[in-house]
Amino acid sequence: MKYPDIKTYERLYQKYLLGDRSKEMLDLAGDIRDKVFLDICCGGGRLTKEAIGMGTKKNVMIDSAASMIGKGFDIRGLTQVIIMSVEDALLKMRKTNNMVDVAMCQQGINYWLTESKAWQLSLLMPEGGIFIFNTFNKRPSEIPKIREYTLLNPGKMNKSHYVEINWCVKKEWFDVYHVQICQGEEPHFTKFKWMDERYIRSCLKKFFDVELIIDNKTSIYKCIKK
Repeated sequence: MKYPDIKTYERLYQKYLLGDRSKEMLDLAGDIRDKVFLDICCGGGRLTKEAIGMGTKKNVMIDSAASMIGKGFDIRGLTQVIIMSVEDALLKMRKTNNMVDVAMCQQGINYWLTESKAWQLSLLMPEGGIFIFNTFNKRPSEIPKIREYTLLNPGKMNKSHYVEINWCVKKEWFDVYHVQICQGEEPHFTKFKWMDERYIRSCLKKFFDVELIIDNKTSIYKCIKK
């Protein structure tokens, strides 16, 4: 199921937004002033907002759903929005010689990374270009797990009740299924590919030097274009 509009998405996935790692990921890229920045699976544009504040020369946002894109990014004509799949967007950028210095993908790599797409991305980057992304590092159980919790509604004094259900199914590879439920909203269902470190490195190693930075529940990878 496609992601809902950005307002509904932020309400459904509030817990994950509270743990936003945009600043941490951008800090790993170093000084990005006057750089061209690519935000893959940009969603509401959290990374792009931070990047603009850090002085990027130009920004490109890719997402397959126009309803997910926030407003106010085209500051002084610095931001280009491409509403396409990652594969189609990278191909379009290559045809128009749209090169980037720094690329990032926050909580979206499991939807698209393959060796072929890593190659496509590498063609848009100079030697020494930086690609940073994060992903969870613990594969969900094949037995569906249910988590319930409450969160304070932003700007209000009341709370909302949440339920999450996730599990994985082994076919040729493990597919992860996730149902997100928030009181007062329609549920959201998504599916993506489980990617362990071996798979990730196999996709990237021909084109990037890969450094893994491990955290408790998520891993951040910093990749340098060869």
